[in-house]
Order: sequence, then structure tokens, then C-alpha cells
Amino acid sequence: MFLTSLAPRSYGGDRLDGQGLQHLLVHISELLYVEAAFAGRVLAELCSSASESLNNSSQSKDASRAKPCPIQSEPILIY
Repeated sequence: MFLTSLAPRSYGGDRLDGQGLQHLLVHISELLYVEAAFAGRVLAELCSSASESLNNSSQSKDASRAKPCPIQSEPILIY
């Protein structure tokens, strides 16, 4: 009797049902979208500042044709 009273009990409101799990997954995906959008903006800023510093520091004609950052940042829609 004593051991069964220590065992966790499952009540209807305490479990994670299908709707609760879906709600949790929606919030996790929203956080991931925001984090990915932020990382994309940071990467785009780093590429543009690196390109500007390369163009400003070099005086040759070839340096003025610096290749753009190969990773393009695209807007991410948040639902």
C-alpha cells in the first residue's frame, strides 16, 4: 500500500494529449523560425561588412570585384 501511494498518478488534466502536444510543437517551431531568421540576418550583415572592408582596404581593380557572400538570406515567414 505504501509503495503504490508514492507512484505517480495520471490525471486527465496532467497528461500531454494530442492537442497539448501540437500546441507545444507550434511554440517550438515558432522559436526555431525566429532563431533562424536572426541567424540569417547576422550572417548577411557579416558578409556585407566583410565585403565592404575588403573593398575599402584593397586598391587594385580585382579587389573591387569581390564576390558576394554565397549564402543568400531569405525572409522567413512566422505563422
